[in-house]
Amino acid sequence: ITYDGNAGLSDKEGSIFDKSTMHCIGGLTLVAGKFDDETGMCTFYLMDGEKVFINYKGKGTGGQGGSGTFIIIGGTGKYEKISGTGFSSRQNLKGKEGFAHSMNQMSGEYTY
Repeated sequence: ITYDGNAGLSDKEGSIFDKSTMHCIGGLTLVAGKFDDETGMCTFYLMDGEKVFINYKGKGTGGQGGSGTFIIIGGTGKYEKISGTGFSSRQNLKGKEGFAHSMNQMSGEYTY
C-alpha cells in the first residue's frame, strides 16, 4: 500500500510547528491485517515560510492505526540544521469511502 496525504497541525503556542501543514508520502506491506514495515517522509510547511523534513517508520494494524518513530533530517533557511527525534501514533477514523482519515499525534525533541 502506498499513500500521499496532507494534514493541518496544531501545537503549543510558540512552537515552530503550530498552525503548520504537512505533506507525507509513504508505504507499507499489509499481511494478515498487520504491518511492520511502514516507511515514509514528510515535509512540514511552517507559518514563517520555511520547511522541515522528517523520515519515519512504523507498525500497526490495517484499518485501525499504528505507531512508530521519526527523525528530523533537516530544513530550509533558519532551520537548515534542525535535528531531532520523536514518536508518533495514528488512529484511523471513519470517513468518506475510498479515502483514509486519521488522527495523528507526534511528540519529540528538536534543536536548531
